[in-house]
Amino acid sequence: MSAAAGSGKTAVLAERAVRLITDPDRPVDADRLLIVTFTNAAAAELRARIGEKLLAELRAAPGELRLHRQRMLLQRASICTIDAFCLKLLQQYFQALDIPPDFTTADAGTLADLREAALGETLEAAYQDPDFCAFADLYGKSRTDNAAGGAVLQVYDFLRSLPEYGAALDAFLAPWQAENGFDGTAWRRLLTESCERLARDAERLYAGGVAPFKLKVEEL
Repeated sequence: MSAAAGSGKTAVLAERAVRLITDPDRPVDADRLLIVTFTNAAAAELRARIGEKLLAELRAAPGELRLHRQRMLLQRASICTIDAFCLKLLQQYFQALDIPPDFTTADAGTLADLREAALGETLEAAYQDPDFCAFADLYGKSRTDNAAGGAVLQVYDFLRSLPEYGAALDAFLAPWQAENGFDGTAWRRLLTESCERLARDAERLYAGGVAPFKLKVEEL
């Protein structure tokens, strides 16, 4: 559920969960719930809210044994972050996934090393393509591939922030793959507008008596 901070997301989710648990026709046991939050603090707050609502229901009907049971089952409900839920699945079904039972999650340093290793393998394979070699030479000026590697990682991180990054990449590449594709991209318009603006500035400076050699190189 997506909404602004303070708009009542936690209250709404807690109410929906309690309605599922107390549904008179098709009740759901509390430990069958799966609620994914962004933070551990949000998960703890949501579990507490649901517990409070169940307690209120129990006070209204103290003889309802099922509500007593649901309050206990709530402690086993999967109300957590997505990474915590995935970790729990791996721990429970490691044998089906052919991974060791004593596996551990990677820390930030290990992830950074894996990222650099993957980038190195990617660049090594990419250098078999003459077009990529030209790209790397342009960015690194034939001295290093750090700039090209950084550009690859920037594109990767950007695409991973999109919901359908595979389809998004295809859409971004489509204009470039057509004949004279650059003419149909937003980059051509931006570059053209920038060049026109700099040319007008240079013309005004020259008309005002400023010698051309005083213009900065990057402005040209």
